[in-house]
Parts: sequence; structure tokens; C-alpha cells
Amino acid sequence: MIRTTAESHQRKAKGESLQLLVRDYLRNLPNIHDPSMIQSQKMSSHGEDILLHDDVRKHLPVSIECKKAATGFNKTYAAMDQAIRQTAAMGSALEIIPLAMIQQDGHEPLAFVRIDDLFKLFLSNMNTEEEDANDLH
Repeated sequence: MIRTTAESHQRKAKGESLQLLVRDYLRNLPNIHDPSMIQSQKMSSHGEDILLHDDVRKHLPVSIECKKAATGFNKTYAAMDQAIRQTAAMGSALEIIPLAMIQQDGHEPLAFVRIDDLFKLFLSNMNTEEEDANDLH
């Protein structure tokens, strides 16, 4: 529970650091030609944390919520670590992306991947769409 204004500002600064990391990551993707089309929402604002221009969202149809905490995600990271170890042990010539699935009672299952892998998947889809579009002309 936040008890003081200083504590509120400190928590917001921690959360903002993740938002800015995600914003900058997206702005640096090779398919993003205008970085201003991706913005970080002001802290304490309602709605999604990363604001995407419609031209970006048509290729990246996501709504991004950022959550940063000192603790509480240990089991989630343990599941991803296990997926990474298992992927490394496969010895496949294919590039295999580690994917972890979690579910808490009363909630739908969630899938998660590392940020690099997520956007690698989106970029490959964007490149395919652009190639298909060029084939039509």
C-alpha cells in the first residue's frame, strides 16, 4: 500500500522504466520508420501503457500492459527458464522459440515468450504481408 507521495513517485518511476524500455525497443524495430508513432503513456493514466499509431497497430495488433515488480513473478520466470533449457537441449537445425504456458485456477491460460522472440514473430509476419502485397501489384 502506498502511504506517501514520495513512495507513489518511486513506484511510478520503477514502472515507467519498463514502459520506456518497451517503447524504445519497439521504436528500434527495423520496420518502424517513424518512432513518434509509438509512445509511452503517462504514469497513472488509464488505458494501455504503450500507445501505437493506427499505421503501426495494423501490423502489430496488440495492446501492451507493462507490470514491473521486485518479486512475485518467480514461477513465471522459472517456467520460461525451463522452456529455454528444453529448447537448447533439442539440438534442432530449426530456430525454436521457447514458449511457456501458465494458468491460475479460475483464469484462462496465458502464453508468454521473450520480448525478442515475440517481435521476431511479428516482424516475420509483417515481412510476409508486405511481400504478399507486392505480389498483387
